[in-house]
Amino acid sequence: MTPLQLPAPVAVEIGPSGQAVRGIRWDWEQSDIALLMLHELGGDLDDLRWLADRLVAMGVSVLSIDLPGHGLSDGDRLVPADGRAAVRTALGELSSDDERAVAVLAQGQSAGLLLQAEVAPAPVAAILLDPRPFGRGQRVSSSWRQVPKLALVPAGSAHAQFATNIIDLTNAWTLQADLHGLEAERTDIAETQVASLTLKFTLELAAFELAGRRQGLGTAKG
Repeated sequence: MTPLQLPAPVAVEIGPSGQAVRGIRWDWEQSDIALLMLHELGGDLDDLRWLADRLVAMGVSVLSIDLPGHGLSDGDRLVPADGRAAVRTALGELSSDDERAVAVLAQGQSAGLLLQAEVAPAPVAAILLDPRPFGRGQRVSSSWRQVPKLALVPAGSAHAQFATNIIDLTNAWTLQADLHGLEAERTDIAETQVASLTLKFTLELAAFELAGRRQGLGTAKG
């Protein structure tokens, strides 16, 4: 049996000079799922490389970006509007392909930043890894109220209440999983659980979304 050839990581730059978002993209030609990955504020895309590698090996196309003012991206890390614009730009890049369902995974405070961003069309799913609020008084954008969400919370997290608040503000299918081993020293078991839960949650929602699109196209042609 020939070993499966994984897609090579490709450096990408999205947006005009001075406002460019930079990252790494792995593309499977036949994948039905494209996932945008947003690292914790103060870090960079390498912080989620462990998860990107696992999901790419599972057949998911991934775009992992440096948020503004982080890593190689332009902009100011202290300006929330830059962060929201970067989210919209990256999601727009992935949504240009009608043959795929787009989901997003946000870590830590980037989950709070993500949920403030008005986006259209909205992703089919949001996976929130150890979600935390970005700042005081933030409001969840109406774009995200109908988006099914999976909150992956470290067991005993001091920020678990934020995940509960997100669930309360959501009018869609939402799950919370409290996982051991997601602390600073992540365990291999925890990493495998995060990748598996992310894949299963996204696959199910992508299947419904893509079936609806294809049915709509069939009706239109008829």
